[in-house]
Amino acid sequence: MKKTKNLEKNVTLAVIVIAILSIVATVAFYGYRFSQYDLSYKTQNWAEFGSYFGGVLSPILTFITLIILIRQIKTSQDATDAQIASAKISTDAQIQSVQDSTKAQIKHLQESREIELIVTELNHVSSIAFDMMTEVRQMPKANIKLLFTPNTARWDHDYGNKLVIFIDKDKNKFNAQWEGSILYLKSILEHYNEEDALAIINKHEHVHIYQSISSLIGHMILHCYKLVGLDPTSYSLVRTKLSKFYDAIYYLNKAKFVDDDLVFDFHLLQSIARPLGRKEIFSLNDILCNEINDTDLFIETVNSSEVESIEIEMNNEQKGCIKRFIVQYDGREIVREHGKWRDMLPNEKAFEVNRLKKWQ
Repeated sequence: MKKTKNLEKNVTLAVIVIAILSIVATVAFYGYRFSQYDLSYKTQNWAEFGSYFGGVLSPILTFITLIILIRQIKTSQDATDAQIASAKISTDAQIQSVQDSTKAQIKHLQESREIELIVTELNHVSSIAFDMMTEVRQMPKANIKLLFTPNTARWDHDYGNKLVIFIDKDKNKFNAQWEGSILYLKSILEHYNEEDALAIINKHEHVHIYQSISSLIGHMILHCYKLVGLDPTSYSLVRTKLSKFYDAIYYLNKAKFVDDDLVFDFHLLQSIARPLGRKEIFSLNDILCNEINDTDLFIETVNSSEVESIEIEMNNEQKGCIKRFIVQYDGREIVREHGKWRDMLPNEKAFEVNRLKKWQ
């Protein structure tokens, strides 16, 4: 651009110089040729001089004027092109800005709609599962037998009041209220050893209910992962929904209706102290490292790819809940317990722990 402006300036200067030199050369030649004559007092001579002067200079000046006019037209065209280009750039930028804004709005609306659908589905599934779990149902025969005493003579159902009436040999009566399916499952598991309990449960009148509740809890956990991945602020909702099923998933797991992986996912969603980000939902390393980086245990940022191992210690006294996480990083063992991170104490390493999984 600078070279173009210098070229235009040089051309303009050259045209001016040529014009001046042409005028000077024309006058000089005329003076040289007729310098021996005195100035004339005749108008005819001056007219002839004007004709000479105009005849010689007119073509030159006309040519110079044409050049100048062409230059002006070119300059004007360049200015117009520059304005058009600038306007196009500005328009393209505005169009791109509008498109980006529209895409962002559409994405936000799509995510909001997806979140709304997931929340609706989560509420629906959890409601069905909770109703199935808590609905008072007829007491199964296996559970009725648990209430027998040596003096029991017979029993019968009172369908109107939803209870079982026991009559002993002295014709005395006592009642047992019907309960929810999970409480029946709990009674069997706590009264018999594992092998006998599983044999009874497989023939239990409510076995199809246990299977349905297990399937619904699995769907709930899947919806919870999707929800916290799209909307980290929904984490409290997830905790609230899952908290209703602590007893259910514990006893369903003991009865082999749900596997350990589902139990682990359930307690992981309940245990993490901070919301899960979109890219964190399936990476335990990232989740825990983000928590550690919020503390002052390490000066530099903890990189999840450099974590040596992560161990999860279960708390058997609280229905299999996660008790603490143990992270090995940079030669140190860091413990997360009760939502707080600290260095592992030397005497803790001698304790026996039941660790569900080890992530490497």
